[in-house]
This record gives sequence, C-alpha cells and structure tokens, in this order.
Amino acid sequence: MEDFSDSAQLGATPSNFDDPDQPLNSSLDEGLRALKQKNYAAAIASLKPALQATRPLTVLKAQMALVKAYQEIGQIEQAIALCQTLSTSANQRTRSWAAQTLSDLAQRYPQAGSALREAAHSRRASVTPQEPASRSVNSKLDQTGFVPLENSSESSDASLAEADATGFVPLNSSSANVSRPSIPRAENRTVIQPVDEEEMDETGTGETSLANPFVFPADVEDSGVTSRPELPTQIQSHTQIQLGDRPLQPTDPQSDSTPAYFPRWRQAGRAQRWTPLGTVKQWQLWLAQIGTTIALFWIIRAVLEVAHLASNAVFSTLRLYQFVVYGFDPTWWIIYPLIALFCGSPWILDFLLRRFYGLKSLNLSRLENYSPESARVLKRICGQRRWTVPALGILPTTAPLALTYGCLPRKARIVVSQGLLEQLADDEIAAICAGELAHIAHWDFAILSLVALVTQLPYLLYRQAAQWGDRQQNPFLRGSLAVVAAVGYWLYRAFRWAGLWLSRLRVYYSDRTAVEITGNPNGLTRALLKIAISTTDEIRRQRQTSNLIESFELLAPVGYQTALSLGSIYAHVPLEPVLEWDRSNPYRNWLAISNVHPPLGDRLQLLTFYARHWRLETELDLNSKPTYVSSRWSQRFGLQVAPFLGVPLGILVALALWLIGGIADTMQIVSLDWLWGDRSILLALIPIGFSVGTFLRINSFFPDIKPSNLKVEPSLPDLLKNPASLPIDSLPVQLHGKLLGRQGIGNWLGQDLILDTQTGLIKIHHCSQLGQLGNLLPQSPRPNELVNRSVTITGWFRRGATPWIDLELLQSQRDLAAGSIRKVQSAHPIWSTLLGFLAAVCGAYLIIRGGF
Repeated sequence: MEDFSDSAQLGATPSNFDDPDQPLNSSLDEGLRALKQKNYAAAIASLKPALQATRPLTVLKAQMALVKAYQEIGQIEQAIALCQTLSTSANQRTRSWAAQTLSDLAQRYPQAGSALREAAHSRRASVTPQEPASRSVNSKLDQTGFVPLENSSESSDASLAEADATGFVPLNSSSANVSRPSIPRAENRTVIQPVDEEEMDETGTGETSLANPFVFPADVEDSGVTSRPELPTQIQSHTQIQLGDRPLQPTDPQSDSTPAYFPRWRQAGRAQRWTPLGTVKQWQLWLAQIGTTIALFWIIRAVLEVAHLASNAVFSTLRLYQFVVYGFDPTWWIIYPLIALFCGSPWILDFLLRRFYGLKSLNLSRLENYSPESARVLKRICGQRRWTVPALGILPTTAPLALTYGCLPRKARIVVSQGLLEQLADDEIAAICAGELAHIAHWDFAILSLVALVTQLPYLLYRQAAQWGDRQQNPFLRGSLAVVAAVGYWLYRAFRWAGLWLSRLRVYYSDRTAVEITGNPNGLTRALLKIAISTTDEIRRQRQTSNLIESFELLAPVGYQTALSLGSIYAHVPLEPVLEWDRSNPYRNWLAISNVHPPLGDRLQLLTFYARHWRLETELDLNSKPTYVSSRWSQRFGLQVAPFLGVPLGILVALALWLIGGIADTMQIVSLDWLWGDRSILLALIPIGFSVGTFLRINSFFPDIKPSNLKVEPSLPDLLKNPASLPIDSLPVQLHGKLLGRQGIGNWLGQDLILDTQTGLIKIHHCSQLGQLGNLLPQSPRPNELVNRSVTITGWFRRGATPWIDLELLQSQRDLAAGSIRKVQSAHPIWSTLLGFLAAVCGAYLIIRGGF
C-alpha cells in the first residue's frame, strides 16, 4: 500500500508548543475563518476553546465573534449574555460596542422583551458623553462585525495592514506580536461565491441487518489498543478570565452549576502501512442494483396505470368516450425511455446542474490547491484500474456535497461543492473522493444515476410550478399551480423509493473501500461528521432546505435528513451518547427504511472498528458494546408497525378462509364452500387488516397531551440519547424556537418545516384532517406563513432514524404575546382515525359486493 505520511492534516493540534496559547490562537483563527465563510456552527465550535486563552486580545476576539455567530443562528439569548459580559470591560471602546450591539438586538428582536432593552439602556448610560463621536467606527466594520478598539499610533492604512485574514484590526500595534499559525492567502484559492438558487432559473449487535453487510470480527474489542486521552472539553463555571483589571464571568450563557462544553476534534491519526481489510462478497450490492431497476420499472408502471384509470374515469364522466383508452400496456413506453435516460444520464445531469445550480468544471490542479492528497488518490486509483480520471465539477454552494453520476466508468463525473472544499481538511476531502471512486468501482453509481435523473423530472415540475404559482395573483391560477406542484412532489417521493435500498446499502461498501484506499478511517469519520454539521449550518443560514440538497440527496455521502438533528447538536454535547441509538437500537434499519442513508452512527461504528483493526486510536469513543435487546422492545415495535403488519396478517387470514372453503368444497359442505377462491375476501381483508392495526396503535401513538405529561423546553440531546426509544414512545413536548422552511406554495404540503431550538434542529410534521390533500385546501394560517418567526409548538416527539415532532399546535410567539387566537392546529389523530375508518368501510364494501 502507498505511504500517505506526507498528507496534510489541516487543523491538527500539535503536541508541543513554545507558546501555551498557540493552540488557542489557532482555534481562534479557524473560528474567524469559519465565521467569514458563514459556517456558524463550526465557528462557534472553534471559538469557544479560545475563551480559555490567557491573552486578553484572544479572549476579546473570540467573544465578539461569538456574538456575531450566535446572532446569525438565532441564539439571541447567548448573544445578549456575551454583550452584557463585554459591557463590563475596562476598555471604553469595548463597552461602547457592546452597548450598541445590545441596542441593535433590542430593535431587531423585539420578542426578546423589555429585559433586553433595559440592559441595552443601562449599558449605554455607562458610556461617556464623548463616545457618540466614536460611532464613526461603524464605517470600519467588516462582515464579522469587528471594529478597532484602540487608536493605533500608526495611520489607518497601517492598521489595516495588520489585519488578519478575517479583517479584524488589532487592539493596538503592540498586539501584532501575538503568535498564530499562518493562514493561507486567499489568492492561492479560486473562490466561487455562492449562487442564489432563485436567481438561477442526505453493526455490532448481532441481529440480522437490513442494510449493513459487514459484521466486523469481535476480537478487535480486546485488541489492547488504548485511545489517546481526550483533550479537555470542559471548564468549570467558576473559572474567570482577566481582561484589564476586571474579572470577567464565564461567557457561555449556561447555569453556574453546569460546566460549559467545548467541542474539539481529537485529530486521531492514520495508518502509515496497512493490510487490506479482506474481501467482501458483493452479491448484496448486485442484488440491490437489480432490485432497484425492477422497482423503478414497476413504480413508474403503477403511476401510469393509475393515471390511465383516472383519465378514463374523467372522460367517461364527461361522456368523452372517444378519449377513453382500453387495453393500455405501458411496458415498452417505460423501457425505451429508461434506456435513453440511462445512456444520456451524464449529459442530462450535467445540464440540470449547470442550468439550475451553477455547475462549473474543475481541473485536478485546482483541486490540488485544496487537497493535494485527493489529486494523488484520483491519479493512483484511475491509473491502477486503467480509467481516465473522471470529469470533475464544482458547485458554487456552501453546502458540503459530493456527487458521482454517469452510465459507465469512463463517462463518470465527480462533482464537489465549494463548501466541501472549504470546510474539510486535505485528508478528509481525500477520504470523500475515495468513497466516490468506490461507487464507480462497484458500478452502483450507474443505476442510482438513473434513479436520480428520473426523480429530477417531477422535482423540477414541483419547483417551477411553485415558483410560478407564487407570482400569480389570480386565485384560480395560483391554486391550479399549487396542485401541479403537489403532484410533482408526490411523484418525486414515489420514484425516490426505488433507489432507497441501494442508496443505504452502497455507502457501507464505499466507506470500506475508501478506508482501504487511504488507510484513514479517522479522516473519513471526521469528514462525515463535518458534512453533517455543515449541512445543518447551511440549512440555518438559508433558513430552509435548499432544492439542491433535497433533490440530489440520493447521490450525497450524508443525507440532510440524517444530518439534521445530529449535526445541529455538535456544539452542545459530545456526540457519542447521541450516536448510541444509531448503533444499538435493533430496529434502526427498519426505522430508516424511508431514509436515503443508514443511521450515521452505524457507519461510524464500522469506521471505528477499522481503526482498531489497524491498531489506531479512534476519533470517537464508541467502545461499549451495544445495549441488550429486551423482549419488550419487540412488542413495542410490533405496535409501531401494527397498521402495516395488519396487511400481511389480513392476507394470511384470507388464505386460511380459502383453505377452509377448499376443505368444505371437498366435503360438500355447501354453507362454507363459497369461501373457496373468493377473491373479494382476499381483497377486502387487506384494508380491514390495515384498519385494525391503525386502531390498535392510535391511543399509544397519540396520547392525550396534559400538563402532567407535557415536557416544556426539554433539551434535544437528552431526547435523543435513549438507545431504546421508538417512535411509538410518544412524548408530549412543548418547544420554543424559530420555524425554518420554504415559503409559499413550495411548502403547502409541509414538506420543509424545521424547528430551530436552543439545542438543535428537529423536523416538524404537519397534517390536516384530510391528510396532505387537505393541505391544498384554503386555510389560514398555513404553517409556512409562520416561517422565520419565533414560534411555540406542542406535539409528540418521536425518536426514529430522523427524529421528528408530530405537530398538535403551532403559534407565533408574537401572536401569543398579543393574545391572538391565530394558530395552526394539526390533526394527526383525526386523520389516522379517518384513514382507519375509510379502510374498514372499503373492506366491508368489497365483502358485501363480492363476485370477484
């Protein structure tokens, strides 16, 4: 194997420094760079450790940057607390800046209440009368919000010359001697600015796994490898930082009794020489590819059959019999277009990405500027397999994406985003690129490219119809386009099902191959986690899920639904306890059946096994064995899937009745022989079984929400930590936060509703009394009308592969304060009851009608 010892590990923490503050200065610089790139979650994670520095300048920079970052992600309370801390500074300019910021926060966020305005007023009162003249420094504000705090003896030009890469001007000229790692000059990288999409018309338990084909040898647990001791992640709340002659209280706005958590990458190493992990049979992967092709055909056929029956019914009702078509067989109408789309997939996807998302070409030399190791990996692997290096592309978005598509290895494309290149280190980018090469080597990229292309067509219909509808003033046109957009989105979701099994399965193979190529399981672990963190930060920055992230989730290394909650809590708690559900819950793969990717913790568990196999320290401490599975879990899971379990049970009952009828016919028992071969019984017991299962589950699934069982403002990480949780464990909760999501017709179905709480993001499910069809009917207010507002929600928290809350009540905090009755009332229990009732009526009708 090739020796990768020369590969750069950006962001690694050296083991010894002459200056004890050097690691904290480096952390500060990383945080300021992330802030400038609008990667606020990463900025907060890097800036918090800098608060432990001994130099006042380092602490002050970190505090001011954290104020900016907290504002951008909507954590206003933290920003206020930091401003109040800064307002006690001995430095006059610092107090002035804090007072001005508090005043601005009071104006921008009136819902923060009178306490904020009083705090701002009291801080302003401490400013001397001469300070208003210093307000002219606002002209020097850079995009991080920093201002020079002391007039330098040099000219302003000289001060600007001292500015670091973020544009921050030192306190004074004497501060320039603060040592910090050099930052790459911007000229060395070609930066593509993000493009606004509106302008451019994401095992170890021993049980049988649905998705994970690898069971790693258990003896790695006893390999004797000891992980490097963890870097300090907590400082006690009584610790004080000296600035001038005043002791400052801790800046993290937490309880005095709660230690502050500072996330930090361990930067665990890689193998310098390694042996292969061993061969893996790929029959599951090939079976998944065959199954995906067959599933895609039958899903398209079912859609066409339904459309054919519906159109015939409409034409018959209108007495337009000349348009009624009988004996319609869509088989060849499906096969020929699918072959054409498969052969043309690389060029068609190129066009779509270029037209709607700003795709540009990327050459190896430019990729090498960001990740020299990635260029070496591409050249080496392609040379070994006698491939031409795949065509490379770059997407001008800060979302971290990597896509591989095409029909043949020589026609393959690898597309990465600007965000992925900017936010990942050299070895981490190389690990992702190796995984994309693995998709080409395994050939799974070709079939999944076809599925992705098929899903793009209805998704573009949904996107364009929603945009056109939002511009219409005529209610009829607006409503008609809303229906078209809804149909497009439903088709997108239907076609997407064909590729889910393959998409979940293939990442286990690609992760293993990527590790064998690079010898760096820890680098891939960091890469996957950073993608999850940056994806949630991108959702927060755009205040919605972008069309690019959603529509190409099948091809991404980490799906946005997988990343949503996990990536958003990184700055608050260690990840290992939260990942326990992903690796220990025995039903995690069943509960991920509608997700594009498997639970991330399951993948990270395997990467940890690979690291231990090569006697490496691990990036994560996933050491404990999975939790024991009790029999009660099986009962709860059975109740969870009761409506779906009722369908096969109904079929079994129907077959049993057929058997009884057959025996009665043989024995000439006339009163029972009619059961033999009566298809109406078989067809009727399917909806009846679904109905029975629905009614059995409904009370447990939607318990009454009462003050005695309602949890108010629970911590999201605490809700996620229990590895035994299932969605059936309905927990009534009430949470406050900002509602994120798309606005307008594109969100009438409630497909993009996310609550941004103090401790993370969580998906919100809204349902009308008539299900999603009812969401298209006139109603006020719609949930999307409260997007980007502070809201209070009440509902049932559910722990699945993607945690979510089934909404019961949604109300704007502004309306609550005004005593308004304007609110969004969801109707999940009513819809479930109505659905079960209709299924029972349908079954009874089929039995009464009989004669099939």
